[in-house]
Amino acid sequence: MYTVVFKNNQHSLKTIPGIRPGTSLLELALSQDIDLTSLCGGNGTCKCCIVNIEQGGEFIAPPTLEFTTSPGEPVFACQSLLSGNSSGTIVVNIDIAQI
Repeated sequence: MYTVVFKNNQHSLKTIPGIRPGTSLLELALSQDIDLTSLCGGNGTCKCCIVNIEQGGEFIAPPTLEFTTSPGEPVFACQSLLSGNSSGTIVVNIDIAQI
């Protein structure tokens, strides 16, 4: 089980413990009323749900679409699934999504 911390620049918005593998960051954000835009409903076509993984990127499965990014670059929340049977903390900065 994972703990996911959503933040906006330097301010923590919400810390969510007990998250199971297979959950997308977009799905989690929306279930917690965190404002993250997704015009395509999580299909990876609108490119609106861009976030930065600041910590715990090793707990995120590789993106499923061809337009992937390099480590440390922004990712699509809808294509970022928690993976493995590990536990840890993932820190997600959603500020880039508001640009």
